Amino acid sequence: AEVWASRAGSCEETVRVRWCIAGSDEGGGTAVEGEHYVKSAGEFLFPPHSSISTQPAVIPLISSEFWEPIREFTVVLEEVVCGPAGIGKLRSTVVTIVERDLF
Repeated sequence: AEVWASRAGSCEETVRVRWCIAGSDEGGGTAVEGEHYVKSAGEFLFPPHSSISTQPAVIPLISSEFWEPIREFTVVLEEVVCGPAGIGKLRSTVVTIVERDLF
C-alpha cells in the first residue's frame, strides 16, 4: 500500500515528518500487524527549494491464501522531526485492504 503526503508552500529548509501505523489499541483498525501488513514507520523528506512536494510511504501488505473480510489500518503523521513546518488538520488516513478475489 502507498500513502502520500504533500507539502504546501515553499520552504527554505529541509522538512522531515515522522509517520507510523497506529496500533489496534489506538483505534488503528481491524488489520493485524504481521498478518495483514508488515510493521512500518518512516519519515517523509521534503528537500529545500525543491519542486518535490509529495512523498510516498510504502507499507507492504501480506497476502493470504484464504478469503478475508475487508480490513483497515491507520497511518498517522506523528511529528515534524526538523524544519519550519507544522502538521495540519489531516493527521491520519485509513488504508482499506480489499480481498482481490472478492471481485
